[in-house]
Amino acid sequence: MLPRVLSFMCLCLFASLANAKIYKIVNADGSITYSDKPIPGAIEVKLKSNATTIPAQTIHPIQEKPSIKKKSYRLSVSKPSDGATIRNNLGKVSITASLEPQISGMYNLLMGDKTYRSPTGQFQLDNVDRGEHSYQITFTDNTGKVIASTSPRVLYLHRTSIINRPN
Repeated sequence: MLPRVLSFMCLCLFASLANAKIYKIVNADGSITYSDKPIPGAIEVKLKSNATTIPAQTIHPIQEKPSIKKKSYRLSVSKPSDGATIRNNLGKVSITASLEPQISGMYNLLMGDKTYRSPTGQFQLDNVDRGEHSYQITFTDNTGKVIASTSPRVLYLHRTSIINRPN
C-alpha cells in the first residue's frame, strides 16, 4: 500500500511542476530577472515543451598522470674554499666546480660584473685585482635552463702593491 501512495504523491508533484509558469522582467538598468511569481510588468515565458530532459553524461574517472621525479643536481665548488685567501702577485685565481650527476651543459662563473663560461667547471682567471671578491657558479643545460647554482661565496686575493715596493 505504501509504494502506491508514494507513487501517487510523486506523480502529483511532477504534474504540478509541469504546469508551473515562468515570468520574465526587464529591469530599468537592462538586466533580466526570471521568477515563478507574477510581478507587475512581467511577461509570461512560453516554453517549447513542458518536459525538460538532460541526457545523462558518462563520467570518466580522472586518471592521474604518473608523477615525474625531478632529478636532484648538486653543484659544488672544490677549490677555493669559501672565504679562502689566495696569495698570487700575478692575480691568477683558479676556481673548480663540479655537478653531480653529470650532464652536458655549461658552467657559468659570475664574479663582480663579469661572467665566465666553461664546459668543464675549470676557471683560470688572470690579473684579478687584489681584495675581496664575491662569486657564484651556476650550471645551465643545453637549452639554457639553470639546473643548479651555488650560494654566493667569497675569496680574498693578496697581491703585492705597487705602492709598497722598495726603490
